[in-house]
Amino acid sequence: MKIKSYGSLVHINHLVVSTAVLTAISIFFIVRSGRNFADSVVTTIPYNPKPKKWKLRSQNPPAPRLSSVSDDKQIYVAIIDDEYQPKPHHCKMANQWVSEFLENPRVDGVEIYSANAWSHPDCNLSTITIPSMPPQLFNPSAYILLRTFKMFLQRSTSGYLFVIGDAAYIKTNQFFQYLDRVTTSTRPLSERFMIGCCVEQRYFFQMLMINSGIVFSRRLVEDYVNSSQDHLWNVSFDVGIASDEILAQISDKIGIHIPGKQTHYHLGRGWRVQKHYQYLKDKKFDELPQCNIPMEYLRPPPGELGLCAAQIYKVNEVFVWSGSRGMTKLQFLESAEEWLTDIPDNVAYYWDRLYPTLCLR
Repeated sequence: MKIKSYGSLVHINHLVVSTAVLTAISIFFIVRSGRNFADSVVTTIPYNPKPKKWKLRSQNPPAPRLSSVSDDKQIYVAIIDDEYQPKPHHCKMANQWVSEFLENPRVDGVEIYSANAWSHPDCNLSTITIPSMPPQLFNPSAYILLRTFKMFLQRSTSGYLFVIGDAAYIKTNQFFQYLDRVTTSTRPLSERFMIGCCVEQRYFFQMLMINSGIVFSRRLVEDYVNSSQDHLWNVSFDVGIASDEILAQISDKIGIHIPGKQTHYHLGRGWRVQKHYQYLKDKKFDELPQCNIPMEYLRPPPGELGLCAAQIYKVNEVFVWSGSRGMTKLQFLESAEEWLTDIPDNVAYYWDRLYPTLCLR
C-alpha cells in the first residue's frame, strides 16, 4: 500500500504515536462498554474477499432518466456494491425489490455503483463504475460514496437520492407510502434532508448505516460534493475508513446532526441474539422478555455507549432491513420476507447498543 508523505519525519512519528494512543483508548472504551472487540472491527471495516482483477468501464451506459414526474417527487436509487464482483444474492435482491422499483413512476433509475465493472451471469444486472480507481482496494467504500454523490448529480435530476447496500430487503409498498409522506413534507431542491438507521458506533459517535438505506435530498448531496476538498475525505480514501463513518464526520462538519435523522423504519443490523431469527421464523414469541431498556443505556456513564434513540419500536413497522448477522447475504435475503411477515403488534425491538434485540411490549 502506498503511503503519502504529509510532512517531516517528526510529523509522521507524531501521527504514528497519536494513532497508537487513539487505538488504545478505543480498545479501552470498547472493553468498558461491554462490547466484543472483534464485532466492533467487523462492523466498521468489511474485509470481503476481493476480485483478482479490477476494471473500470471506459464509458458507462446512458443515464436511465425513467421518471416523468416533477423533480421534487422523483427518487433515484444508488446501490453500493461492496463485493466488487457478481454474487448470487444480487439476483435475489433484484427479484425482491429492484424490479418493482423500476416499475414505479417516481423512480428515475436504479443503478449499482462499483469500483469494478461486472455483468451478472444469472440475471439482468450490471454495474456502472466510478471514473477513477480508489487509492486502495481493501475498503474503497468512502471513495465510491463521494463519487456516487457526484455521479448522481450528473445522471439524474431527481430531488431525492436513496443510497443503499447490496443486500437489503425492502417492503416496496410501505417504502413508497413512506416516500409520499417525505415528499409532501420536505423541499428536496432547497432543504437539507437525510434519514436512515442510526447507531452509536463508538462513545459519542453516531452514524447512519448505508447498508439499510439513507434517503438524501438533492440539496444535501450538493453540500457533500462541495465538501470534497475536506482533508477528512482524503484521509478516509487513503486508510480505508468505512463510508458510514466518514459520512457522519463530514455531516457534523457541515452542520447535520446525525441522531436527529433516525428512523425506525430502516434497520441496519441483525439481532444481537441469534435465536431471535428462529422466533421470527416460527412466529413463537412467548420466550421473549418484556421490553425494558437498561438504565445504563438511557443515561450512559462517561466512556460508555449510548443510543441514537432510546425508544421501543414495533418490528412490523420495519420495511427496509439489512440483517445478515451470522449468515451470508444470500441466506438473509432468502428468509427476510418470511421473518418480517405476520408479526404481532406486541413484538418490538430496541437497540442493545451495537445491535437490536427483540422484546415484548
